[in-house]
Amino acid sequence: MNARATKDIKSVWLHIQEKKTFDTDTQNNGILPNGVAIPNEQINDTWYHVNDQGLVIESVSIMRTADGQIVQVGVSSNGTGWNSATDETGPQEQFKIEGLDSNFLNDLKWLEKFGDTAEITNVVLPNSNPGVQIVIATTYDTPVKTVDYSKVSTRAETRAVFDSSTGYLVSKDIVFWFEDGSRRIFSQLKQEITIEPPTDEVLNYLAEKDREVSK
Repeated sequence: MNARATKDIKSVWLHIQEKKTFDTDTQNNGILPNGVAIPNEQINDTWYHVNDQGLVIESVSIMRTADGQIVQVGVSSNGTGWNSATDETGPQEQFKIEGLDSNFLNDLKWLEKFGDTAEITNVVLPNSNPGVQIVIATTYDTPVKTVDYSKVSTRAETRAVFDSSTGYLVSKDIVFWFEDGSRRIFSQLKQEITIEPPTDEVLNYLAEKDREVSK
């Protein structure tokens, strides 16, 4: 899926929007250096300017709360990067987009390491496109306690859905089961990928980054 999703992405602006929800016993996903909490509900807009060699030459990543408030912004261009939460600048090399799957390929590699298999099912997406659902399930030999939950987990499942025509990830859920038989959806991700010109907001952040670097 990754190869299909990225092979034709050249000389374009690629926009990836992720809507994420975390259900944990903690109030947030950590605190940024500027004191702002990373929310359990967030909308992440990432824009990649990809050249004719498939290299990202500019990027803007914007994290928002569910009601649209800016949490942090990361910008890279002209060999340097800037992050609004740290207010730091530094070198940033051009790179190729290796995957648009929210690290699901790494999940599969981890699965292979332990000799397990994934369950693959053909599905029809809400937009009527053909899709494929891949489910990875792991039952722990010894129950696991994490910082995310007060209960002890006995099983975890990752469920990812891809658009078969584009190779793009559509959604990814991670679920934990507990000793008492209950379960919680640790994270829910819905992703939309489009090729479109950058918005004025994106261009303004690129200009702001250049001002920060030139200080």
